Amino acid sequence: MAEILGAILAIFFSISIIVVQHAASNYTASIIEGYKTDQKTWFVFFFYLISIALTVVSLQNKANHYLINLTVVTFAFSFLFLASQFLHIIDLINPTMIIENAKKQSLEEIEKIAPNLESILKKKKPMNDFERQLLKTQSYRSFVFHYDKTLLAPIKHKALQISDVIQKASLRKELETTVMGFNALSEIVRGYVDVRKDDIIPRDNFIQYIYEQLLTIFEIAIDNKDTSLMIETIKAFEEVGCSTTDITSISVFGGPNQTTTLAIWNIHVLGTKAIEKEFFDVSAQATSSLKNIGALAIQKTNGDGLASDKIFEIGTSAIYKRDWFTLSHAFEGLKELLFNAVSKRVSIHKEPSSILEKTEKLVSLSIESNLAYNALGSSFFPILPESSIQKVSWMAFQIKNEKYPKIETSSREEYSKKVMSKLMHTLGAIATLAAKKGSLRLLGTTVDHILKISLLMLEEKFITIKEGFKDEILSTIENLKESYSLISSHLFDADAHSPVPSDIGDAITSVAIYALDHELVELTIGCLKALEQMSIAFVKRDTYGYDVARCAGRMSIIGAYALHKKKDKVANKAVELLVRFDKIYLQKSPNPQDRLHTDEMRRLHKRFRTDHLLPSEVEVYGNLFKKVTLNTLDEFVKLYEKKKGS
Repeated sequence: MAEILGAILAIFFSISIIVVQHAASNYTASIIEGYKTDQKTWFVFFFYLISIALTVVSLQNKANHYLINLTVVTFAFSFLFLASQFLHIIDLINPTMIIENAKKQSLEEIEKIAPNLESILKKKKPMNDFERQLLKTQSYRSFVFHYDKTLLAPIKHKALQISDVIQKASLRKELETTVMGFNALSEIVRGYVDVRKDDIIPRDNFIQYIYEQLLTIFEIAIDNKDTSLMIETIKAFEEVGCSTTDITSISVFGGPNQTTTLAIWNIHVLGTKAIEKEFFDVSAQATSSLKNIGALAIQKTNGDGLASDKIFEIGTSAIYKRDWFTLSHAFEGLKELLFNAVSKRVSIHKEPSSILEKTEKLVSLSIESNLAYNALGSSFFPILPESSIQKVSWMAFQIKNEKYPKIETSSREEYSKKVMSKLMHTLGAIATLAAKKGSLRLLGTTVDHILKISLLMLEEKFITIKEGFKDEILSTIENLKESYSLISSHLFDADAHSPVPSDIGDAITSVAIYALDHELVELTIGCLKALEQMSIAFVKRDTYGYDVARCAGRMSIIGAYALHKKKDKVANKAVELLVRFDKIYLQKSPNPQDRLHTDEMRRLHKRFRTDHLLPSEVEVYGNLFKKVTLNTLDEFVKLYEKKKGS
C-alpha cells in the first residue's frame, strides 16, 4: 500500500506540474503561482504523506487492528481524493475558471480598499496642526487613494492575469473565453467605480491600466484580422465606459468624468482603424458603442463627453470609404444623442445645437457621395415614426406639456420652441441640400417628415408665447419653397419629370389648410405667398404650361377651403394671388392653359370625394377639402372671375 501510494503521489504530481506548465505557457504564467498556493493541492499532498506514514507505522504494529483498519480506510479514500484532485487540477488550468477566480479575488480586494485606506491614513503621523487638518481633508484621501500603489496592486495583478488569458485565448481564436474575460474586466471596473464614484479626481491610473490592456488585445485582433474579437473588444470598452459615467463630474457645469471621455476617445481610435482596414462591421459597432456611452453620459452628467464629435468623425471617414453601413450607424447615433439631450433638457446651446450642426455637415458630405438616402433612410427616416427623427419633436412637446410647477411654464415653453426651431432648420437644410444635388428620394422622404412634424407643431398650444411655432413653420415653408425651386430647376435642366415637386406643393397646401383649421390665418397666407412664388418662378421654362398651373391650383384649393371656413381674408388673398399669377402666366408661358388652376381644384375635389383611401401626400388636406360643397367651389370661381375681370 505504501509503495502504491508513493508511486501514485510521484506520478500524479509530476503529471500535474507538466499540465500546469503547459497551461501556463498557453494562457498565463500566474497559474504556477496559483498552483503553488492552492490549499486543496497541499491538502491532498499532505493526505498522501499521512497515508504513507500510517502504512509504515502499521508495519511496525501488526497486532494493532485499529491502526491497520485506519490505514486501509485512508488508502481507499486516497483514490477518492485522487479523482477529486484530478477534477480540481482541470479547473485550475481551465482558462474560464482562471478568469472566474481572478474576478472573484479582485472583487474581494476591491471591498478591502476602504478599510485598507483607513489603515494607511491612521499610520500617517502629522508633524503640526496644518498637517493634522490636511490629513482630514477629502483631497488628501483622494491623493492617497490614487497614488498609494499598495492599495490597487492586488487588483491590477488579477486584471493582468485576466488580460493574459484573453490575449492567449484570442491568439487561439477561443472567442467564448475572450468574451468571458472581457465581462470579468467590466465587472471589476464596475466594482471599482462603486468605491470611487464620489471622488472627483479626473485621472484614474487603474481604469487607464484597463484601457491599455484592451488596446493591446485590439492590436492582436487587427493583426489577425479577427473581426469578432475586434467587436468584442469595443463592446468591452463600451461596458467600462458606461460604468465610468457614475463617477462624479469635476465641473459644476456637468459633463462626464475624464475616464468616460477617454473611453470615447479610445473607441473612436479603434473605429477609425477599422475603417482604414475596411472592417465596416467593426466601425459600425464603434459608432453604436459611442452612442450608448454618450446617451448614458447625458442622462447622468448632462454632457456626452465628445461622443457626438467622435461619431461625426467616424461618419466622415465612412463617407470617404463609401461605407453607407457605418454612416447609417453614425446618423443613428447622432439622432439618439440628440433625443437624450432634449429629454434631459440640456441647454440648447450645448449638445442639441452641436449635434444638429454636425448632422447637417454629415448630410452635406454624404449627399455629395450619393450615400445619403441609404444612410438616412434607415436611421433618421425609417418607416416607424417612433424610431425616426420625429421622436425628438415628441420629446420637445412632452417637456412643454408634462406636469410641472407653474413657475417653470415660461422656461419649458421657450426650451421647446428653441429645440423645434433648431430641428426644423436642420430638416429644412437637409431638404435644400437634397434638392441641390437632385436626390429625389431623399428629398421626398425629408418633405414627408417635415410635413408630419409641422402638423404636430400646429396642434401645440402655448401659454406664455403668443406666436407659438409660427416663425418656425414659416421658416420651414421658405425651405420647402427653396427646395421646390432647386429640384424643379434640376428636372427642367435634365428634361425629366418627378412627383417630388408636386409633393412639396401638397405639403405646403396641407400646412395651409391645417393652419386655417386652427385659426392661424397669417400662416395660411404665408403658404399662399410661397405657392404663388413657386408657380411664377418657372413659367418660362414650363414648356407645356401644366406644372406651374397645377401648382397654382393649390392656391385655388386653399381659397375655396377658406370660403368654406368663412375666412374671407384668406379667400380674397388667394384670389388676388391667382389673378397676379394669371397675368404673368398668360403673357410669358410658352403654352398657357387658361383657368387650368381652377379646373385642377375641381378635379382634385372630385377625386378626394370618390377615393376612399387617399395617397399619403394629399391625405391631410384631402380629407378636409372634400368637405367643401360644390356651391362653395362655384362661389370661389365667381370671386376669381370677378377679380380677373376688374
